[in-house]
Amino acid sequence: MAAGRPHRATPPLLLALALCLPASAQQGADPTDPANRTGSAPAASGEAPAPIKAIGGFLGGLIGGDRNKPQIDELKPGAYAKSNEAIGEERDLAEMEVSRGVVPMEGFTTYANGVLDKLKAASGLTQIPGQVHVVASGELDAGATADGNIYLSVAYLRSLKNEDQLTALLAHELAHVLLKHHDSNVFTRTQKQLSSMLAVGMGTRNALDAIGGQRAASAALTPSQQKALGELEVMIKFSDLALHPAWSRRQESEADRLGMDLLVRAGYSHFAGLVPWLEMVAQWDDLRAQRLAEQQARKQETLNTLFASGQLDQGLKQTLDMGAGQIIGALSRTHEDGQQRLSDINAYFENVYKKEVPKVAPRVQAFEAVVNRPAVKGIADGYTKVFEARDLLVKGEPGPAAALLTPLVRSGPLAQHALPNTLMVEALKATGKRREAEAHLARAPRWTPTTWDVYETAALFEKDRGKRDAARQIGKTAFDRFSRAPSAYPRLIALYRRSGLPEDAQRVLGECKLVQADMRERCDEAARGS
Repeated sequence: MAAGRPHRATPPLLLALALCLPASAQQGADPTDPANRTGSAPAASGEAPAPIKAIGGFLGGLIGGDRNKPQIDELKPGAYAKSNEAIGEERDLAEMEVSRGVVPMEGFTTYANGVLDKLKAASGLTQIPGQVHVVASGELDAGATADGNIYLSVAYLRSLKNEDQLTALLAHELAHVLLKHHDSNVFTRTQKQLSSMLAVGMGTRNALDAIGGQRAASAALTPSQQKALGELEVMIKFSDLALHPAWSRRQESEADRLGMDLLVRAGYSHFAGLVPWLEMVAQWDDLRAQRLAEQQARKQETLNTLFASGQLDQGLKQTLDMGAGQIIGALSRTHEDGQQRLSDINAYFENVYKKEVPKVAPRVQAFEAVVNRPAVKGIADGYTKVFEARDLLVKGEPGPAAALLTPLVRSGPLAQHALPNTLMVEALKATGKRREAEAHLARAPRWTPTTWDVYETAALFEKDRGKRDAARQIGKTAFDRFSRAPSAYPRLIALYRRSGLPEDAQRVLGECKLVQADMRERCDEAARGS
């Protein structure tokens, strides 16, 4: 042993594994070569010796189940028992509408739900809840909730190439539901992180409000600072938060394997479905990392501009810096490494199915017929332009953003959708056309699908005009519109507080503490403006 180098004891687990191996394997020889086997019957052609198989099975169990057995064997046939975290399908849908906006695309969702029904039948379970919904997100993202609803971004409609890839995506998300991953500590922790993320967004908006107060009470901000303030507001309001929690490696592996079992049993192609879908995920994560780096640089430049005058309170500076940083951080979460998942699932396919699955031709024609329907393609293509306009707004280019949005909100399938219209209001405000923005916002009650931000923007417009009763009524309308969903409580409290209605905010706070125990902390934060 070299001088000065500390002796490291062999970890017990590694020592036990080493003792299980034949001497030839410990020395680096090929244990599958018959010449190197000792003391045991020869393994079948292409099969590892028993000790190797035992160790592989043990390690596979540590990572997420026996990789030599179908994951689907762990499901108990019979009626599906709902998750402890389920809140009801309708309330779950309302929750998604509050924060992201659900896109009405019946031509596609009817087709997708037909595929989902095949996967449910292949599981061997009955009474499985949940439907497929499309949300207004520009990220290549999807997620399932404890209630079984599966939400996929409109961006996916332009990326999937056949029904097999759609099936792979839905099978993976359904697998999380069937395996009760939402009941795990990982999910609970992620939900708390998401609540904190939303609270940070609310706190950052409060800081922006306070800056507005300083601006009114003292020297006005420079034009460049006002522009920076507007960019921060847009970034906070229109960021695409993740649709799914950051599952553990074990949970993702389990969902990949069960997803493949469901896909194969439903008669779809592993090679035309799951493999290209995982490749797509890996490629998207690389692209997303580049975009986030650009956003981080832009955020820092914006904050530097805003802080340049030295007129802002140091506490507000810290709140804004932390809030914007955490928003970028929340967006930077990626999937478990896509290439590793691809390698693991191919090994699982070889181990479990041993090439016994007949090759299946990919189902392309029916899929293309659906996604190319004018009602479906028109919405998907339109949202591509909407996301381009949003990026322009965040970059501080409201003029080009308004030019891109104008034809979309005047006519066509997106004319009454909330996101393009809300972006149009922000673009008009940023170009100094406040009256036009106000007139446009007056049509907000007709917008569908809608989001909470539509109502909050309208309420603040009324507050600025001195019409607080109108702002109060807008808050009531929003609360009822979203079926009093749990996350609507802190949103309503914040809306009332920002609209100069503290008594109304305290009344809703009291109700929140009585009927929404899980939301008490967020409701308190909304009432305090912190």
